[in-house]
Amino acid sequence: MSLSSIIGEISTIEENIRSNKKLLNDYKSRLREINYVITIYRNVAGNISEYNGKINQINVQINYAIKGGNEEEIVDTLVSLKEKSYDEDYYSSYAISNLRTEISNIGLKIDEIKGKIRSLEINLSYARERYIRKLAEIENNKYQRGYYE
Repeated sequence: MSLSSIIGEISTIEENIRSNKKLLNDYKSRLREINYVITIYRNVAGNISEYNGKINQINVQINYAIKGGNEEEIVDTLVSLKEKSYDEDYYSSYAISNLRTEISNIGLKIDEIKGKIRSLEINLSYARERYIRKLAEIENNKYQRGYYE
């Protein structure tokens, strides 16, 4: 193997390492984005708890409500809050489930990329060793031919 081909191999491996590290950073950025979105959904879950608290308060009010329009208004508010609670709960649960799946997939990809980087770093080490041996061989040939006499 010639010295220039070894140098080319080293350059290619180094470029592959750089691109895999960039890809790794991209996946880590996506995980940070997902973490932010999950925080938003946790806030939605907090809203759901708040709705449920309001629903419980209204249930108490219904028990003490006087006959007439006031009771209907309380029931309408209760139904509206329950619907909103169920909608937000459904969508946030669905979204969080999808995000967990994405986190899992990204975790697998990150492990795969880390493995590729380790493998490339080992290959780079071997290529650098071949480069050093080739340089030593060239120097030895020069010495044997009398260039250093």
